[in-house]
Amino acid sequence: MTITDLVKVDGFITRSDKVPLYRQERERRLAGHASASTLGCRRRLSWTEAARGDSGGGGALSV
Repeated sequence: MTITDLVKVDGFITRSDKVPLYRQERERRLAGHASASTLGCRRRLSWTEAARGDSGGGGALSV
């Protein structure tokens, strides 16, 4: 499998100020390959909430 086999890349970050860094790193790692891409930004990811017992209103995150 190579980078060109990727069809979609999903990214999840917890700090919106890191969006430029995420985009830069995604571009570096994909070496110009254009795939579908989704970026989710949330203060805490659901598995963190579940581990702490927070209800957080988010539910489980499928990985």
